[in-house]
Amino acid sequence: MSGSQEIKRIMKVYVKRWCNKSSHTLSVGAQHENFVKDTDDMFEMILNRIQDETENLYPMVRQISNA
Repeated sequence: MSGSQEIKRIMKVYVKRWCNKSSHTLSVGAQHENFVKDTDDMFEMILNRIQDETENLYPMVRQISNA
């Protein structure tokens, strides 16, 4: 579960880079390709985390609980 802390840290960096909190807007400008790549990377990382939990963590917890 320690990976969730790393995801939170990376998400904070992502938000700081691309979001303007004061105006509640995105700050993409001419860096559209970089924004799309960073966003794709974020979604891939989150998907990998969900798959890892579903395929590895939850079955392990069930196995331990039934032991």
